[in-house]
Amino acid sequence: EAFDAAPEFRLSATPDAVNLVPGGQAVVSIQVERRENIAGAIAVTVDGLPPGVTALPCVVPPDADRVSLVLRAETNAVIAANPVTIFGTYTGTDGKQIVRRAAPLDFYRIQNNQLRPLWRGTQTVAVVESEPSPAVSVAVEGAENGIALAMNKETPIVVKLARREGFKSELFVVPMNFPPGVSLRGNTYVGGDKSEAQLSLYLDGNARFLTGERPAKNLPPMQLVFAVRPNGVPDRDFIACSAPIAVSLKPEPAKP
Repeated sequence: EAFDAAPEFRLSATPDAVNLVPGGQAVVSIQVERRENIAGAIAVTVDGLPPGVTALPCVVPPDADRVSLVLRAETNAVIAANPVTIFGTYTGTDGKQIVRRAAPLDFYRIQNNQLRPLWRGTQTVAVVESEPSPAVSVAVEGAENGIALAMNKETPIVVKLARREGFKSELFVVPMNFPPGVSLRGNTYVGGDKSEAQLSLYLDGNARFLTGERPAKNLPPMQLVFAVRPNGVPDRDFIACSAPIAVSLKPEPAKP
């Protein structure tokens, strides 16, 4: 006899250790590998977060294999370091749930500058001492209700960096797990005397999630997250990130 394989998938989470300052946000990149009969969305949750830290709602849609999990610390969050567990939950058409733990994954560079994966045994989230406000916070101007992108055109955006007084580090704006078909253009370097980056988002024909071709109804919108890292530190040492920003398709102008 031959039967369908049981639904199966696995998750990884990068980085394996996250530091938050009170009032700050940090991002963990979640990657899913769908192995057998996983056709729907996978919900991502976190257990064991330090007091005052929450995970924003996070779902890996069927038409993506990466998503950004944003963690937020309240201004009164307790200084602590906790081992946490990140879970992915898939609910099949029969209502049965499949739950898998995300494996913590870090990367390091070998002598020829190639990235090598390093699997860790523990995922850690810490709230660390800081000044009364984070070193920097990140927002996209006018994107509180999302961003509408025009097909095959550049849409200008302004990424705002609110710096703590005296914080003059050179920074880079880093796009996190953008949906298929969305790319970032422009100079992402922000000098120590600057507090914004004027960039643009380009939408091409691979952005099927905006043209009515998504694999299921009632899926959450695709989202953008922008992280920030100081100049001269490893690629994934982000010090802050934006809240998730929903993406929609800008209507074509009416023809005369």
